[in-house]
Order: sequence, then structure tokens, then C-alpha cells
Amino acid sequence: MNESIQVPSFEDRPTNTTSDEIIKRLVVDELFWDGRIDASKVKVVVNNGVVNMSGEVPTHADYYSAEADVRMIDNVVAVENALQVFHPTLVPDDELRSNVDTVLVWSPEVDSSDIDIVAKSGWITLTGTVKACKQKHIATELTESVPGVIGITNELTVILTERPTDKKIAAEIIKAIEHHRDLNADLIDVVVEAGEVTLEGTI
Repeated sequence: MNESIQVPSFEDRPTNTTSDEIIKRLVVDELFWDGRIDASKVKVVVNNGVVNMSGEVPTHADYYSAEADVRMIDNVVAVENALQVFHPTLVPDDELRSNVDTVLVWSPEVDSSDIDIVAKSGWITLTGTVKACKQKHIATELTESVPGVIGITNELTVILTERPTDKKIAAEIIKAIEHHRDLNADLIDVVVEAGEVTLEGTI
């Protein structure tokens, strides 16, 4: 006689070694299947739902992508990211600067014409101007993805050539929240004053 097995909800499930082992397996699987991440030297430990990651990854992009993956897993209470960014060989400054410049130039989302790049022993400093806060953020993400970059200082200044109205900014943010699968737009209030955004509510 086959008996059906009912899996208790997370609220009813005791916090124990078994549930931590399930979370660990989900984390390891997620990191393994994410093609953006080299997780071959990542160690995962889970204690009462808190996930600790240690070890080495080759780029900052791996560092942040790994943390983002773990935060998306159900029943994860918190993430302690102790990963170290380590590249096996130090890329020469001129070569690293050229590689970062190429990535920024080829990006359709960033106008890099006014961006200056300085590379020193694996550390990249970005100075100059961009036309939107989004471009500054993307410039950081693109730079993080370049092998050999061990750190970034983003000193880019945002100079808006055309300032949208606060109402338009708020509408775009609400639209983005509504399209996010893990957020309830009804529980989040968006306030924009002179381009400065305040989010209030519950997640």
C-alpha cells in the first residue's frame, strides 16, 4: 500500500540539519547550473537557513552573481558572502585597461566617450561622466565581468542632458517592480522628489 507523503510548509518545518541540507543542495545546484559563475572553488555551509559562501571566484561578476542566486532560493534566511576574488595571473595594466575599454565601448547601454579608465595592479578606477545613473551602474557591472579585475572604484559623475519629470521616474520604477516576480507592487510606495527616489513599504 502506497502512502502519500505531505511535505510540511516552511512555517511548519523545524529548523534542523535536514532542512539545512536541502537548502545547501539547492544552492550548490543553482551555482552549478548558472553559466555566468565559475563555482569550482566555492564552499557552501548552511546553518539555520543562513548560507555562508567561502572560497575563490575569478571575477567580481561571479562574486555578485553567486550572492544573487542564493538570495533567490526559498527558505534562505540570510547570505554571508565571504568569497574572495582571485585571478591566477595578474593581467598587465595596459592589457587590463584595454580589455575594460573594449567591453564598455561595445556595450549599447553605455556611452563611454567621456569615461576615463585607469588600471593599477588589477584595480580599475573609472572617472569622467555618463548621462544616466543606470549607465554608471552598468559600467560597474561590465567592468566586474572582465577577468583580472580585482577591484573597482567608480567615480563617474552623472550629468543628465534631459531630466525626466518625477512623475515619469515614479511610473517607470513602479512598472519595473510590477514585472519583478518576487515583489508585490501593492506593498511598496514610490516617492520621487527632484529625481531622488524613496521606497517605503514591505518586502
